Amino acid sequence: MLAGVNCLAKPAPFAWRVTVEEPDGRVVEATSAAPRADVEVALDAVETAGGWTVTGRVSNKGKGRVTAFEGPILDGLPVDKARSGLYVPDGFGRRVSSFAAADGPKRPIGWKPVGEGEYVYETANYPGRQLAMPWVALDDGKSGASAMVLDPVARAKRFRFRYRPAKGAGAIAPVHPIFLDPGHTWTLPPVALARYAGDWHVAARKYRAWYDTVRKTDAFPAWTKQVNGWLLVILKQQNEEIFWPYGDFDKLADYADKLGLDMIGLFGWTVGGHDHLYPDYDPCPKMGGRDSLVKGIKLLQKRGKRVCIYANGQLQQVGATAFWEQYGKDIALVKRDGSLVLQHYHKYSDIPRYDFALGCLHATPWHERMRSSRRSPATARDTATRRLPGATRRSGRRSSNRSPTR
Repeated sequence: MLAGVNCLAKPAPFAWRVTVEEPDGRVVEATSAAPRADVEVALDAVETAGGWTVTGRVSNKGKGRVTAFEGPILDGLPVDKARSGLYVPDGFGRRVSSFAAADGPKRPIGWKPVGEGEYVYETANYPGRQLAMPWVALDDGKSGASAMVLDPVARAKRFRFRYRPAKGAGAIAPVHPIFLDPGHTWTLPPVALARYAGDWHVAARKYRAWYDTVRKTDAFPAWTKQVNGWLLVILKQQNEEIFWPYGDFDKLADYADKLGLDMIGLFGWTVGGHDHLYPDYDPCPKMGGRDSLVKGIKLLQKRGKRVCIYANGQLQQVGATAFWEQYGKDIALVKRDGSLVLQHYHKYSDIPRYDFALGCLHATPWHERMRSSRRSPATARDTATRRLPGATRRSGRRSSNRSPTR
């Protein structure tokens, strides 16, 4: 029996940790054991079946900014190196069982030392591209303890597992990035801490039961269960080399048939090619133009293929489009020092590196551009992309290291 039940037998009070960024840039921490007078933390615990549900608030009465809150901390969880597993629901799901090696010379990926005799494993951010859920469980297959954040607003969070090999014990806590300015108060969403008999499925079913009370799960089309795989095809590359003109889609269908795939993803179908001139999503005249693209898509559909057309939901190339000059530079995400949050994609030596800023997902111009890209190529605007000086392609030798698919 996993003895994590003991740390839930009574409300501790639960420990916590806050991170504060001072006006001079220094980053400091305060804890329940060593609090700060200018950061007030109040946690309330209500007993529930098998554990406690904790709520609370953090008030910033200082001059710095509170950037993160870690808590409530479920401490004193015993770790059996041979049988215990930390169950993390991200991606296809993972079971972390490398406790024995966490403090060894060949530390497994994911673990990092944070102090004398303490090691940390952090989950993926929720919500995020790793498809994480805001709960974790530690059990030995027969019993365990779980922690989950029941936040109907789905604000950002992740979980942190602190492991102390010398004590054979660990602690679980959600970490909330809150960015709390002076004079403001942040409310902790309910955090359910519980012990259970059985394996991790108990925790998973508990979270799903709560989720179904606050979210409606959309029914998905039957064909999504029947599709046997998709072919991702880059029609035109970043350096504007064309692999698949729109008029060659019949050959593309032949290639998909040969591989036994019935869904085709069209990437690089635009005038700029793949990873170039975003967020301009216009059919390319050199590849046949809009009418040829529409005809080709209809041909693929007639041959039993489903077609997905790629458009990036956040990247915009810096200084390369009319959209950037008119809207993009004013709605790009920036760091605290005012510099752009950038991503870089440079696939070929015969072109310069292209810098991409992130468009603000809340901005109206970005919404309108993304909505326009959702329209069929048959109804999309037929304006030629106006290139700015920084977007011209450098002449030079073309790389021969290419493939029609990626």
